[in-house]
Amino acid sequence: TRQQAASLMSMGIAHEIKNPLGMIVSKISRLRENPADASLTLKTVDTVGRMVDRLNTVLNNMLNITSEKRERFNLANLCEEVTQAIQATCDDKKIILNTTVPASHLEGDTTQLYQVLINLTKNSIEAMPDGGTLSITAEPSMYRNKDQQLVSGIRLVVADTGTGIPPDIQSKIFDAYFSHGKYQSTGLGLSIVLQIIDQHGGMIDFTSVPHQGSSFFVYLPLPEP
Repeated sequence: TRQQAASLMSMGIAHEIKNPLGMIVSKISRLRENPADASLTLKTVDTVGRMVDRLNTVLNNMLNITSEKRERFNLANLCEEVTQAIQATCDDKKIILNTTVPASHLEGDTTQLYQVLINLTKNSIEAMPDGGTLSITAEPSMYRNKDQQLVSGIRLVVADTGTGIPPDIQSKIFDAYFSHGKYQSTGLGLSIVLQIIDQHGGMIDFTSVPHQGSSFFVYLPLPEP
């Protein structure tokens, strides 16, 4: 329900801002004890600046999530925007980016779904520190929604050849407060990704093999004629 969604978002905001605020308080307290330390002052300014940027990103993401705007859109165009956003990073990290997404007309909030794809691709990029291949593909697919109803939709796949997800944490990565390496909260967090997909009547699943890579499968329903 919307009330449950709002509650989860509120808890997410509290969780997301607690760590950076705690770090800011700690750094400033230390600086107060050593006000004449020029090196410490520079480090504190740098850390506080980064934490403020992170807080700003978190709040902007949360505001985007709460302001839902449904519209018809072409999935191929949305994926092209994501590709353009991450291409330079992939080039820098020697990651080959392959995108094969045919024109598919869906209905949903493009801002939210863009953030979902950015989150998934960012995780993939961070899982390949020594380079690799990141693939974004889509194809028609039937799937069962949360009510176990068979739905005609599109399966969007974000796959990488990275480090994979350790088996002992695979059941936890969608938990609201789970934090482990590249699966820690990063503004949205996978729990919010799951919520967005659920609100769109979709499903998300994944497979992962340590040292071989991970694939995330996002299922979205086709709009009614």
